[in-house]
Amino acid sequence: MFNLFRSGAKFTKYMLGGLLLIVAASMVTYLIPNTGLTTATSTGGDNVLAEVGNSTITVDDAKAAADRLVQGGQLPKDAVEVYLPQLVDQLVQDRAATYAFEKLGLKVTDEEVLTGLMSVYPQFFKDGKLVAPDQLEAALGQQGLTLAGGVDSMRQQLLLRKVQNMAVASVVVTQAEVDQAVIKKHQ
Repeated sequence: MFNLFRSGAKFTKYMLGGLLLIVAASMVTYLIPNTGLTTATSTGGDNVLAEVGNSTITVDDAKAAADRLVQGGQLPKDAVEVYLPQLVDQLVQDRAATYAFEKLGLKVTDEEVLTGLMSVYPQFFKDGKLVAPDQLEAALGQQGLTLAGGVDSMRQQLLLRKVQNMAVASVVVTQAEVDQAVIKKHQ
């Protein structure tokens, strides 16, 4: 092909040059993210990262989760870009576990969600009733959540906690196994 560029025919040179320009331009527009010319980087306008069952994980969900970790002091602001893929994986795994156990019939009742919210935000409840809904929404808003999002998040946390409790309750270690492990460790 390069020998054709060296040929004396100007038409061939210009035709191959134009073809090369088109290929190069198409590669550049495809490889530059957020140009809107590629389907690989645009996800339909709502920035869906993953779909698990009937729920979706969006870019906003991932950003809100990262912001909550930064505000809670669990993640340095400079490290967000490094840990974001792991955070998204964790969100997907949590949603997948929630979806799987809900399909198996394990559910969290509204009363359990209310009890969970009362334990986390006791200042907004009195005698089991929500007395300051605006303040609760403001507190959830500082964490990047709406009231419905906070309830869903609490429901998911409680379901995962139920699953963890079931797993821990099913583990039985006998005294003989403990003694054997202690002896083995100290030999």
